[in-house]
Amino acid sequence: MPSILLSLSIPALVVIYFFFQRRLKYRAPLPPGPKGLPILGDVISAIRTKKVDDLGAPQWAYYLDLGKKYQSDVVHINVLGDHTVVLNSVKATNELLEKRSALYSGRPHLPMINDLIGWDWNFGTMPYTNQWRLHRRAFHQEFGPQAVTAYRPVILQSTSTLLKSLVPATSDLSKVPNMPHKDLEHYVHNHAGSIILRIVYGMTTQGELDDYAKMAALAAQSMNESMNHGAFFVDYFPILKHIPAWVPGATFKKKARDWKPTVLNLVNRPWEKVKNAFESGTAVPCIATKHLERISAGDYGELSKAAEQEGESMEDVYRSTSGVAYFAASDTTVSLVMTAIVVLSRNPDVQAKVHKELDSVVGPSRLPDFNDREDLPYLEAILKEVQRSYPVSPIGNTHCATTDDIYDGYFIPKGTSVIGNIWAILHDPEYYPDPLKFNPDRFMPTGPGAKVPPNPELYAFGFGRRICPGKHLALEAAWLALACLLATCDISTTNDADLKKQVHHISDFTIGLTVHPKPYNCRIVPRSAAAINLMKNGFPSEDL
Repeated sequence: MPSILLSLSIPALVVIYFFFQRRLKYRAPLPPGPKGLPILGDVISAIRTKKVDDLGAPQWAYYLDLGKKYQSDVVHINVLGDHTVVLNSVKATNELLEKRSALYSGRPHLPMINDLIGWDWNFGTMPYTNQWRLHRRAFHQEFGPQAVTAYRPVILQSTSTLLKSLVPATSDLSKVPNMPHKDLEHYVHNHAGSIILRIVYGMTTQGELDDYAKMAALAAQSMNESMNHGAFFVDYFPILKHIPAWVPGATFKKKARDWKPTVLNLVNRPWEKVKNAFESGTAVPCIATKHLERISAGDYGELSKAAEQEGESMEDVYRSTSGVAYFAASDTTVSLVMTAIVVLSRNPDVQAKVHKELDSVVGPSRLPDFNDREDLPYLEAILKEVQRSYPVSPIGNTHCATTDDIYDGYFIPKGTSVIGNIWAILHDPEYYPDPLKFNPDRFMPTGPGAKVPPNPELYAFGFGRRICPGKHLALEAAWLALACLLATCDISTTNDADLKKQVHHISDFTIGLTVHPKPYNCRIVPRSAAAINLMKNGFPSEDL
């Protein structure tokens, strides 16, 4: 018996020894943060930040307030034993999410979005593995900064369609009616969606676009509500995914059940349609047909070795990365353009300056195009200031520490969810004085050696290896839409009282992974009869 006890106790002592050695090794404290309740942690605040209109503020505002309260740009939150570390500064995000990106490019396990809803095909939700690298490389081949320049004719064509949709029914410019938000949003959605769907799947008819848009709207809702870790309590307790939907409190199961068919149709249905057309020789050339040609030839270029090592079907890779494209670019474009319009409607002085620039560089006889971009610095400054003032994704996607780490004297345990607070960074008065004021002039150098703040693009689309992969296409599409809209139209608010107040960063926006301005009405009036002709005729056919 003593020998048996000894044989059992030795392994136990070894385990205890290494446990305490590890604890001693990391005597560094966790970052400061709310202590919360015993066992539950800061669960009350986690619930409060789910809705803006409820008891609290959106997550980014709550996180920024925590940083001020604890006088630290790095704060720690414990919810039901689940660690989250929030980074509220350029310094912290650059160090951890950029310089140490190899340690912080993971994703927290998301049972709701991956296991229940079915988004596991989206490499944006995948863990930091070879599978993720393969999908990311396949996507980047088609949407990197150089690749997207090939899609400019499609962007020009879709922008022409947008302008035509905004031509008023009356030629009397003094009688142009207000533009209802619903109509404007439809036109902008159609513009952004038609670009990505033509590029990826070769869709050209309005019926195809409308069918896909309906699916995408429901799928986007599921992602907006579920993508951030902790959006549902099943993210904290994965075992809950096994309970029946009829159990009280299991409404998340019903939501997942309603969303899942649409999410799967979104990735499968358009791919299969293009595949059938490709096999019959009737497909419109697009990214999907390019992929299908590679599959037919069995030659995946620089991806061949990676695909062989991973053992994943390249058709599955191409099918999935094609499905991701709409969400990687389209929703961002819509948010940028819709936000810019409402902000410009309340800033006539900004419009006057950009009109002067456009008139000088482009003139009244043609529409601006990509060749004009370098000569339109104030327009560029407006787009930067929209991204800074009202970031599309205020806290971005959550990263995950893939190993224990120490930063600035604080211990960050393996598995910790790490959030870069994009809104806090882009409103840091150290870099952007008077940050709540919409002021494109901050990005206009006033002379040799003048200090210009950091380009918001460095932070607005996420960090490190998890940066938004569709940002290049989204920015190209948004820039041209705004350039053409401002070259041809005046944008004004329908309520003169609005001129006295800025668009509010909380009350005037939705909440979610991607935020959009809440419904607003405005007036979009062509600047002249010549402008109406430009809007009707669009770009020359040789440019398309």
